[in-house]
Amino acid sequence: MPVVIVVLIVVVVTMLVVGAVVVIMLVVGAVIVVIMLVVLAVAVVIVVVDVLLVVIAVVSLTAIMIAFVMALVVIAAIVVVTVVLIAAVVSGVAAAVILVVFVVVVFVDTFVAIIVVVVVARNSKATFD
Repeated sequence: MPVVIVVLIVVVVTMLVVGAVVVIMLVVGAVIVVIMLVVLAVAVVIVVVDVLLVVIAVVSLTAIMIAFVMALVVIAAIVVVTVVLIAAVVSGVAAAVILVVFVVVVFVDTFVAIIVVVVVARNSKATFD
């Protein structure tokens, strides 16, 4: 019987780990959403600033200013795309890692549950015999 108790404790602990993984998954998801919103806000600000600069450049009609603004627009676009790509990769990797951990924990938990059933069945047979 002590073996069964130990195995049951292991099952409970694994269930708690699964719960913890789910909570971590939710937190990471929330963080990723916040990061994406920040990136979006930055992108919007950059676009607004670029539009204002283009308007200023067109109104003042100086070739140097127009060239400068175009350079800024290109740099801003590159920065935004890079940040979005990095955020996407990070969130993708995080999601993949969490998924793998979750699947492994579920498999281990299932395996442990099967062992518990087998041990209990053997113990009950032994007592009935």
